[in-house]
Amino acid sequence: MLCAMIVDDEKAICDGLTENMPWAQMGIGRVIRFYSAKEAIESKAVPDILISDICMPRMTGIDLAEKMLEKNPECKVIFISAYSDKEYYRSAISLHAMGYIEKPINQAEAIEVISGAAALCQRQKHLISQQKGMEQYQVEQFCRDAANGHFRREWLEDPFIAGFAARHRWFMAVQVMVRPGLLKPGGAQRLCHTTSEQFRRFFAQCLAIVKEKDVLLLILADSPPKSEAALRDSMRLAIDSMAQRDELFFAAGAPVASVESLPSSCASAAETSRLLFYRGYGGAVFFEESRRPYLSEFRLDESFLEEVPCLIRENREDEYMLKLQKSLRTACECVNCPPEAIKKEYSKLLRVLSETGAAIFHRQDYETYYMWKTIEQAGTLLRLKDYLLTVSGELFHEHRKFSRYGSTVYAVVQELNRQLSNPDFSIRMLAQTLHFRDTYLSSLFKSKTGTTINRYLMGLRMEEARRLLRNTELSISQVAIRSGYRDVDYFTRCFKKHTGVLPSAFRGGQKR
Repeated sequence: MLCAMIVDDEKAICDGLTENMPWAQMGIGRVIRFYSAKEAIESKAVPDILISDICMPRMTGIDLAEKMLEKNPECKVIFISAYSDKEYYRSAISLHAMGYIEKPINQAEAIEVISGAAALCQRQKHLISQQKGMEQYQVEQFCRDAANGHFRREWLEDPFIAGFAARHRWFMAVQVMVRPGLLKPGGAQRLCHTTSEQFRRFFAQCLAIVKEKDVLLLILADSPPKSEAALRDSMRLAIDSMAQRDELFFAAGAPVASVESLPSSCASAAETSRLLFYRGYGGAVFFEESRRPYLSEFRLDESFLEEVPCLIRENREDEYMLKLQKSLRTACECVNCPPEAIKKEYSKLLRVLSETGAAIFHRQDYETYYMWKTIEQAGTLLRLKDYLLTVSGELFHEHRKFSRYGSTVYAVVQELNRQLSNPDFSIRMLAQTLHFRDTYLSSLFKSKTGTTINRYLMGLRMEEARRLLRNTELSISQVAIRSGYRDVDYFTRCFKKHTGVLPSAFRGGQKR
């Protein structure tokens, strides 16, 4: 809908026009009024149609129209006046005024003039929209061709691309990697628009498209060419101005001097993007950095892997963590080594940890698979590092905790983990498996841990339920069964009593 502005120092005329015209029928959805040209200017409003008295104190309607046309060259101007001064008429003609309404105002004549202006506005907006749509389509095809390594000479015949090429002497492709899961439906296009707007504050031009899922492509341009220091400063300022910068990774390609060379800049940006795994989200890497002589092969020290079981059994956690951190620092310098090779090496460590800490990793058959998948899906070395440190820390913590309680209680905990999803499991079954009296086991467990076997088992089951709700799309009833509950209603009551919220609410809160 259009916006109309009415300005007249005669309040009765201004109010009468505002309140008594069929604005909606004319396609005008918003009408604002002012009793002086000064108020209209100070409001900073930009109307589609200006209806103004010509002769007003301090600033005439002619002066006001000139100001409004500076803000919006497509604004349609209609003058109101009781005067027939030829100078006013000549000024109105020079401003290409749409019409002239004489006082006293005849409503039918006013409707005819305003309706004509509104219809012209609508036609122009439609044409501009079509033009912008075509322009955006051309931009997208141009950028996609460059990303695929092609440049067609026909592009220089397109008015927009030809102007883009002629105005600038420096071009650079930037591939933007988005953290998976960040974008909601339609979010990629919104992020594309926001990123383009932010970068235009620091570069003469920025074309942006969604290259593929979770990947944007920017084409930056400037004239004259930027020095390396100026380029880095501009990139830093543009990235720092973005609200979601910690969820993005910017891989800059090599700058080029012409649009014909943009495919090579796009190729170098794609090559630079592989450093995401090593650098993580929240920063930018330039093409030159990807060409440094990094290590191309990574191997975990076999002696370290052999020593891990001993380090855990003897609770030498500090020594273990120092050696793990050292290996991760080495991995950071192996950017010429494929990420899959590094993940494969750390899968060896996970296998040793799994075998050493069966009480943690073998609660269920699928648990080990889940651990492997977490390493396989780690998008950055930082994510892999955090996961390995967490798993290792938990293993040392559990081993330390239960080694204090003795082998019997440790065996109880192992069995509880193995029987986690068995709804028929009981203390009697536990006692038969471990060859103890149930009363003895219950008494020993409580004296060592401060809680009963049933309460400890419920804690394990609730922990498992929380993990499944966080990390899987299983239904509530499936989560209940895998957590050892045959009755989903009873599971729901237990979960709420244990956590304070229903399972569905817990899952919803985790997703937010």
